[in-house]
Amino acid sequence: MENNNIEKTEKTENTAEVMEVTDEPEVIDAPPKKPNKVIQVLDSCLCAYLLIIIGQILGAIAIVLPFALINYENEAVSGAISAGIAYFVFIGIWITAFVWFTISKKDSHLKSAMWKGMKGNSIKMLFIGLLLGFAMNSGCILAAILHKDISLSFDSFRPVSFILIFICVFIQSSAEEIITRGFLYDRLKNTFTSPWPAIIGNALFFSVIHIFNDGITFFALLNIFIIGLLCSLIVYYFDSIWCVMALHTAWNFNQNIIFGLPNSGMASSYSVMKLGGEGTVSFAYDPVFGVEGTAVSTVLLVAACVVIYLIGRKRKAS
Repeated sequence: MENNNIEKTEKTENTAEVMEVTDEPEVIDAPPKKPNKVIQVLDSCLCAYLLIIIGQILGAIAIVLPFALINYENEAVSGAISAGIAYFVFIGIWITAFVWFTISKKDSHLKSAMWKGMKGNSIKMLFIGLLLGFAMNSGCILAAILHKDISLSFDSFRPVSFILIFICVFIQSSAEEIITRGFLYDRLKNTFTSPWPAIIGNALFFSVIHIFNDGITFFALLNIFIIGLLCSLIVYYFDSIWCVMALHTAWNFNQNIIFGLPNSGMASSYSVMKLGGEGTVSFAYDPVFGVEGTAVSTVLLVAACVVIYLIGRKRKAS
């Protein structure tokens, strides 16, 4: 009997201990806080802007200063070199961006995206981008000529200078695309579930970084935004940054180097064609900012966006 009582007492004590343990409130780990999207956007925009500024400073130190110390007796050679340097200085952004893509785990995948990491990066899309850029910009220039806002005449064609400056323009245009449609677009796309904040957001950023350009106007800012929107739509629907690099290059090269017109407020010291006088202010031409600061450019670019959107949406659905 005593043994049975002892066993019952021990069982009662053990049960009480178990009850005491189970009576303790269960500790539930709090879910991790979601990062604030506004802070993420501001952080991405600030990082993009710093990459541009640091890259331009690096390019100025490495490229502009050494060439500035050289005295060129031939005026034609001097003009071609000056035109090339104005674009080649953007090589600093290329260097800064790829250093960042190497040291930042968050953005390391962008190194391969600039090459074959994007399915649409092909020679075909490269040529499509060149064709779009030349065709759209030539359409704007044609409108200005037909409206008699500008008169052009042949100046000179030097094949070596022509090719080298084209490469320099490609470096400048592609550097801007690496930061906007590459880095910033990717950051914003990963921040939001919808692609539209990335499409619209980097286009806004693209227009803001041009706000201090010479001759900036409402139409100029609007059209730079629309160009950014067009390039973003191409990246989203066709998965090709090569296409927008080529489009950007063709647009700048066509108006600034071939036709000798201002490119976003920047005049070139070398061009194949020469502008007679300053040109007339109208819906088709801006003497300071160029054709991309006009209503004609707005209509053409909006039409291009609509076409790319319709083709891209149909392509995504199929």
